[in-house]
Amino acid sequence: MSGFSMENHIGCWDAFFCFPDGDLIIRTEGRLGFKVHKSVMGMISNVFRDMFSLEEINLFPVHPPPPLLSYIDPETKKTLALVDVPEDNSVIRYALGMIYHAPRAERSFVPMSIDFIQKIVDVIDRYDMPRLREPLQDLILTDFHSLTPIRFYAVAKLNDLDRVAKATLPYVVGRNIHRLPPHEIPDEMGSLPFREYHKLHFFSERRAALIIKALDAVTPPPCLCKHEGNNISPDTRIKCDTWAIYLKMAKKEVAVVPTHSITSNDFRSKAAQKSACPFAHRWLFDERGAVFIKLENKVKTLLWAFDSEYSS
Repeated sequence: MSGFSMENHIGCWDAFFCFPDGDLIIRTEGRLGFKVHKSVMGMISNVFRDMFSLEEINLFPVHPPPPLLSYIDPETKKTLALVDVPEDNSVIRYALGMIYHAPRAERSFVPMSIDFIQKIVDVIDRYDMPRLREPLQDLILTDFHSLTPIRFYAVAKLNDLDRVAKATLPYVVGRNIHRLPPHEIPDEMGSLPFREYHKLHFFSERRAALIIKALDAVTPPPCLCKHEGNNISPDTRIKCDTWAIYLKMAKKEVAVVPTHSITSNDFRSKAAQKSACPFAHRWLFDERGAVFIKLENKVKTLLWAFDSEYSS
């Protein structure tokens, strides 16, 4: 080992990660000690592996490993390896939870957030633990829907979390980032290459065009006012404008939000309220229900990414 710690005090021990047969202590900036295994850490982390195999380590100019010190167990009098790390307790606990496949409740008491995930990614990079990228993505994909999808997408792209980026892509394309006000665009998007930003805009516009094409392909059946015209006096009979109003509203909506929101009950209700036809609401819901279900299913089958078209 490279030396003995001048201050081998451990403020407290982690309740879960304190294995009796552990031979390595990871001490955080909060003076919390994690008693784990050198063999496990050396298998997962290339930095720890090299730290254990060499007396002096200075092979990583960007993220040099912490010095390997010693800790004398006051009870057993055994000398254990000690590593001081700059990360806080929750980050190290979460990383160890993934390494040891600990129950989720034992990993961290900090709510999942994008900032916290970024800290975990930084730990994975700092200690060169590529095997943790996949389990981290598994954990993220169980919670990302409750967070900010656009920011999540940017963080995933910046950190090569490919599965997370793929899962959040529909949220980004569905918002058409090019049309968002600046305050709704996360700072991390500014760190992406311009080509990536432009590609997202292309995906949104391409999907919008396909939805509009599907709308134009719909042949609406006659409104109820055509069938029940006898119930309307000649003086009040009007030219039905229900479908024209819905179509205009839908195309405008799709240009901003290229999703199936145009088939929702709320959207159809707004269109019916703008129509002068007394049968508009009934027609858009009762008589046209099957048509909108078919349209919604069609929109849902459309792709969110068009890489080949963008590259051509």
